Amino acid sequence: EECSQENVAPVLPESLNITEKDDSWEEQEYVFDSVTAAIVDCGDPFWSRACTQDYCNAQKRATEKAGRIMSIPYLLSAICAPFLGRAMDSVGRRAAFATVCPIL
Repeated sequence: EECSQENVAPVLPESLNITEKDDSWEEQEYVFDSVTAAIVDCGDPFWSRACTQDYCNAQKRATEKAGRIMSIPYLLSAICAPFLGRAMDSVGRRAAFATVCPIL
């Protein structure tokens, strides 16, 4: 049964003992007593397509979402800079604004 909460990472297996090799996998065998997020390499087809596909898909979605959110300040800066620059040129007092703006 799938987890009904949106912001919960999919469950990782507790341990692995895979000694059969598929040609697309990067390693000869996957033997771990304890599987943690640090061990999972979503670039390896074993993890991304077989063993922890749900986990890797969730990680990819989270990375994309974080990238979109973190780009907002740069987007606002690109949109507002010409208008604020023009206003600054007409008003003057650049040093005063440069001192006060970081406080806001």
